[in-house]
Amino acid sequence: MTQDDFQAGYAPANTVKKSHIGKRFYYWLGASGERYLHTVFAIDADFYSPGANLIVVRREPDGARIPLFIGRVGQLTDQEINHLQQFQGANELHIHLMTMGDVAVNRVVEDLSCRHLRRKYSTTKPTTGLPAAILPAVFFANLSF
Repeated sequence: MTQDDFQAGYAPANTVKKSHIGKRFYYWLGASGERYLHTVFAIDADFYSPGANLIVVRREPDGARIPLFIGRVGQLTDQEINHLQQFQGANELHIHLMTMGDVAVNRVVEDLSCRHLRRKYSTTKPTTGLPAAILPAVFFANLSF
């Protein structure tokens, strides 16, 4: 990994060069500069972490990870995750379990989305429990791509 990779927000969590820990954990860098440690699961993993931060990821053969969705566990149905898998190549789920409370988790979602999905910070109060198709309009008042 190069310094450019780290600055772009991609950072395996291994600190020992040949450690396997980097395959199970991954740091994502937010727009604020904050790093968030995520546990890496296979796309079909069965876990129970309601409300935790979720990133649906396509991992490329060269190891690059492309975020396809950033939100909360429970926002996407199994059918929507299957759609991301079939049509966009999603093959990993990254779960951040270290943030507690709705306000704090929503801040993590917004911070990561602003950096990796090129969204601007919103003044709109985050709302939970809405269909994924309308979440961007609720969470982010000004989208820029």
